[in-house]
Amino acid sequence: MNTFLAFIIFLIPLCGVAQQSEESRIQKLKDEVLKTDIAFNKMCQTEGFSKAFIEFAAADVILMRQNQFPIVGFDALKDRFSKLTSQPKLSWYPRKADASASGDLGYTFGNWELVSKTASGSDTTSYGVYITVWKKQINGKWKYVFDGGNDTPKPSGLK
Repeated sequence: MNTFLAFIIFLIPLCGVAQQSEESRIQKLKDEVLKTDIAFNKMCQTEGFSKAFIEFAAADVILMRQNQFPIVGFDALKDRFSKLTSQPKLSWYPRKADASASGDLGYTFGNWELVSKTASGSDTTSYGVYITVWKKQINGKWKYVFDGGNDTPKPSGLK
């Protein structure tokens, strides 16, 4: 009985270490997903809308936009972006990132701002929220498999 009790007392701290280790692993995955979303936004700013959306897309990507049919698959995405006649200025900031315990899926959620040209050539700004679902690829990189969102009013606190 004393041996059994000593064994249980020995295991209790190990359970806490295992839980901390698991929480640390999941936090690392969340950080990876968040960093990928931020890198995606940065590429969109520096190298353009089309290039970024193609570069970060997975082969089985689905892109959904308000009042449009979904774009399904990498080839359809690449075809759609190659036909764009103008490159709007899209920027976003993630408000939350999470990852699955299995380490193969994650998501980011946040706000976006889109500056585009009207038919008369002046700038117009739209705002919205987005959700991006990320899937870890065989090579260890995160690629988005789903991106969608909707328009919102201008967030308070913006000029």
